[in-house]
Amino acid sequence: MESNFLDSFFYKNYKTFKETRGFLDGYVLHEYLKFNKDIKTSLEIGVYKGAVFSLVAETTANVNCILIDPDMNNVKQTIPHDMFKNTICIESKSDDINWNDLPQFDLIIIDGDHVQPHPTNDIRNCLSKTKNNTIILLDDYVEDEMYISRNFLKKNGWTPWLKLDQMEWWSKQELMPFIHYILKKNEIQNFSRIYQGGIDDDCKWRISSPQAIYENVSIIEKYIK
Repeated sequence: MESNFLDSFFYKNYKTFKETRGFLDGYVLHEYLKFNKDIKTSLEIGVYKGAVFSLVAETTANVNCILIDPDMNNVKQTIPHDMFKNTICIESKSDDINWNDLPQFDLIIIDGDHVQPHPTNDIRNCLSKTKNNTIILLDDYVEDEMYISRNFLKKNGWTPWLKLDQMEWWSKQELMPFIHYILKKNEIQNFSRIYQGGIDDDCKWRISSPQAIYENVSIIEKYIK
């Protein structure tokens, strides 16, 4: 049976995660994980209470996850024990681990220290662990000096495909098949605006929800099947 976002641990625990501006990002990631059945390995730097991790672990069958965070207490106290069955938790700063010991990843979420040079160092370390079809998600991309991290990705051949309310999606491969998928589904357009980036936009596509949705997330329940 196909997973439904409204039944996800992420949605049911929205307030616990305190994802005050992360609802749309969670929904789009949930749809991508349903769309792309080839996600087998995932890396997340900066886990906090495990909102994004819960979506990956619950939506993607048999995915192998690696979580890196200097303090794993929050995620272990929030996420059910059975979600960790294919997960390795590395309780450490990302700069202190041996990256040679890690495999290549299909999905990488970077949400660690946002003060430069840390996010760019995380990206630099991650690039050696990517495949041709890897997706990199940058969380809190609006933080000051994240332009340094963006420029580094661009110089290494990565394209900013999607900007959401919190996350920025980067890929070397075409993400248009996924864009067509969510446009065809149509439900996202009932509670969000999706539009193609213009000359002044530093991305291919943008998706954003109005503040009213974040103030009362349950509004979306009548739109999501």
